Amino acid sequence: MRIILLLITCFLIAACTQTHTPPVQVTYGEHQSLYFTGRGSAAGIMMDTYMGGAGIAIGIAIDEGIAKDISAAILASNPGFSMDTLVRDVLREKVKQGMNVNGLTSVVIVKYGFQAAPDDKVVPLVVLQLNCESAAIPVIEFISDEKEKAIPFEQSKTDGALVEKLLRDTTGELLGMYNSCKGDV
Repeated sequence: MRIILLLITCFLIAACTQTHTPPVQVTYGEHQSLYFTGRGSAAGIMMDTYMGGAGIAIGIAIDEGIAKDISAAILASNPGFSMDTLVRDVLREKVKQGMNVNGLTSVVIVKYGFQAAPDDKVVPLVVLQLNCESAAIPVIEFISDEKEKAIPFEQSKTDGALVEKLLRDTTGELLGMYNSCKGDV
């Protein structure tokens, strides 16, 4: 009887050891809120000719207002949304699919949001920094292919569930590029 209990205990310990995933810290860089670039930036450059620095400031304010509208749409759809939780969830999914995170100590969300695209559309933009025990891997920036992930500008401000899905898919594609902390990203 003791032998059977000993074998079961050894089996459980071995199983737990193989499925243990090292903790990876997920934090924000300078930008802790959703980012948008596009319409305001273009308008700011044009207004700069006539208004000087105030024109650029107005352009930045336009983009910040658009980012707040997109964030509000996400929060209306999912009041508990946070990008760090989304990255943790996607990382957990990738590990279950076989991603090797040994040596990966942290993921820094440098920037996330949307960027203006042609034909009055927007595309998701996610920039992550992956840090390893040995060294930091260069920042990986991923802007989705406009044809596949572009959505109408107005829809980005109203369809929070779709916007969140695009951020999740883009983060998944970006983390899928990661191979190991050996620098072969």
